[in-house]
Amino acid sequence: RRGGGRRGGHMPGLRLCQQPTRRRRLGRPVKLRRLGIGACQRRLYVADVGNRAILAFNLMVANNVPAVAPIEEDGPSECAITRGIPATWVTVDSDGNLYFNAGKDGSKQISMIPGEQLRGSKCTRPEPRVIYDGASAAEVDAPGGLATDNFKLFWTNKAMGAQVGAVVSAATDADDPMNPPLRTKVAQNANNIYGVCLAMNNLYYTAENTYIY
Repeated sequence: RRGGGRRGGHMPGLRLCQQPTRRRRLGRPVKLRRLGIGACQRRLYVADVGNRAILAFNLMVANNVPAVAPIEEDGPSECAITRGIPATWVTVDSDGNLYFNAGKDGSKQISMIPGEQLRGSKCTRPEPRVIYDGASAAEVDAPGGLATDNFKLFWTNKAMGAQVGAVVSAATDADDPMNPPLRTKVAQNANNIYGVCLAMNNLYYTAENTYIY
C-alpha cells in the first residue's frame, strides 16, 4: 500500500473496510448518485442529480485514513465543476479524464472533461466536451452507467437497449484518428439497463427487475 500517515500524502490503495471511515453531511439539499475517483488529482467526483451538477471533493490522507479536505484553504469542501447538466453517472480513467452521461444539450449525450483541466486545488469549472451525441448516434439513446478501461468507454442504455444496444462500447476519445470511435453493441439482451462496471477483465451490468449480467 502506497502513502504515509502525514497530511497530504498519497492515497492508499483500495482496501476493504469494516466500517465507513468518515461521514460528511453537506450543508444544502442534494440528491447524490454515482461516484468516481480521480487518482491523479486525488479527487472524489459525485453526480448531484438534485442540483444538476457534478461535485468534486479533494481527498487527503491523515493517519493512513482517506478523508475529504477543503477545495481551497478555509474554503468549501466541495466544488461544482459543472452546472445545469443532468448527469447521473460519472467515471474516471487513470489519466484523470472525467466522463459523464449528459451534456449541455440534455441527457442524450456523453461528455468528458480532460484530466489536465481538473488538476490543482482551486475550484474551477471547465467547459465539458460532448464526445457522443444521441442526435447523430442511435446508440446514445438514453445513456445510463459508464465504465472505462482507459481505451474504451462502455455505457448502458436506460431505454431501447434491445434495439440500440443494452451495453455499447466506443473509443474514449472520439477525435483520435488512431482509435476511431466505432460504436459496438456489446449486449442487446434487455431494454432497460442501468449500472455497469469492469472487474478482472469482465463486464457486469444490471437490468430492470432483479437481473445482473
